[in-house]
Amino acid sequence: MSKDHSESKRSWFARHKILTGIGIVLILGFLGGLSKDKGNASRNSPAPAEPEIAISAQDLSLAFKENELRANQTYKGKLAVIYGDVLRVDEIFGQTIVTLQGAPWAPGIACAFSDKSLNERIASLDAGTVVTVIGTITGKSLAVDVKNCTFK
Repeated sequence: MSKDHSESKRSWFARHKILTGIGIVLILGFLGGLSKDKGNASRNSPAPAEPEIAISAQDLSLAFKENELRANQTYKGKLAVIYGDVLRVDEIFGQTIVTLQGAPWAPGIACAFSDKSLNERIASLDAGTVVTVIGTITGKSLAVDVKNCTFK
């Protein structure tokens, strides 16, 4: 009887040593996997990619105006060098957007800049200024959208 009484006073972990050990191994393995993934992400991240295409803002907008499906298949998801005239500069929900003039009656090219250190340079742009940007084409909404833009 004293054995049962002393065993009930011991903690659950002490009474279930095997389950406790398995639980600790699983938790440590999970935590180790998380830290390993974070380390690999920074070590194995690819070098900045080279642009796949170079195109004028007018040609890109015309491609999306004439056949959006073909333009998506050709350009969507690609890193591109795009050059053209600034139409306007906007700030929408904290995101800086430089819109490049498209072809007549075609959508403009909306280049989204997330690097705030470029804001001073962007603020100095006037309509008609010729710029060259590098960014990833994401498709067309009201304009042809290009994300993660920077200046070349």
